[in-house]
Order: sequence, then structure tokens, then C-alpha cells
Amino acid sequence: MSQDRPFQTDGVNQVAELVGKGIRRIVFQAPTGAGKTWLFSRIVQRYTTKNPGTRVIIGVHRQELLRQTVAALKKVAGIEAAMIIANHATPVRDVNGFMVPFNNAQVIVGMVETLHNRFKKYEKYMGHIGLLIVDECHIASFNKIYDHFPKSII
Repeated sequence: MSQDRPFQTDGVNQVAELVGKGIRRIVFQAPTGAGKTWLFSRIVQRYTTKNPGTRVIIGVHRQELLRQTVAALKKVAGIEAAMIIANHATPVRDVNGFMVPFNNAQVIVGMVETLHNRFKKYEKYMGHIGLLIVDECHIASFNKIYDHFPKSII
């Protein structure tokens, strides 16, 4: 695990303060190069530490971001995350290029379309999700999944 920059620590603390005040819909904007994946990895780390057993989903919009996000979570926060990917019925982990089931993962990364299809087809697919992180939330394609998370922090 690597060292955070002071503004990253401040950003994570500001998000935690908003959540502590009961705010459940937060947009965190940062400039290019600020380390957005780093920031949300730390947010996820803080959330899972304070809420053990509660699941987190991270939505990404491009396939190449699936493995990159899983790798960043491991590097930054020591978190073993699973992926929801097409053609697999359960969350999986990449083990030397093979996708193996990883149902008990607390943190799951998926593309918006795959997440939407899973939730549409299996209403209670993942159980309670406490936190949904949406990478690139300005992309309107994510709008279709928000209704699946009425009690989650987004």
C-alpha cells in the first residue's frame, strides 16, 4: 500500500463527513491526475472497515477498467475485489487468466450494462449494497442502475 497525498486524504475525509451528516448522494469531482481511482479505493477501504459485511459495488464504463480497478483496490487499500462480468453467473476473480467464483467478496466491480442486466433479471442478486461508487458518474448510462440502490450511499 502506498502513501496518500494530503489533498487525497482531505477529500476522503470530506466524503466521510458528508456521509456522517446523512447525505447519501455525493458527487466527488477531481481533476485529471488527481488519482480518482486512488480516492475511491480509500473511500471503499474506510467504508468497509466501518461496515464489515456490507457490500460495495463499483460501476465502471469500460471493460479495461474492470481489472484496473480490481488491481488498484488491492494496491491502494489491500482489498480483494470480485468482478461481475458477462457469461458468468456469479462474481468472479481473475486467477492467472481464469475466472473463478468469488461469491463472498465484499467489494464487486462491474460494467454498467452487466450490473443493470443482473439487477433487472435477479432483483435480490447481490443482497444489500451499502455503497455504490460510480466511476465517471457524468456518463448518463449509469442513470438506469440508481433505482436498484434506494437505501445505499452513492
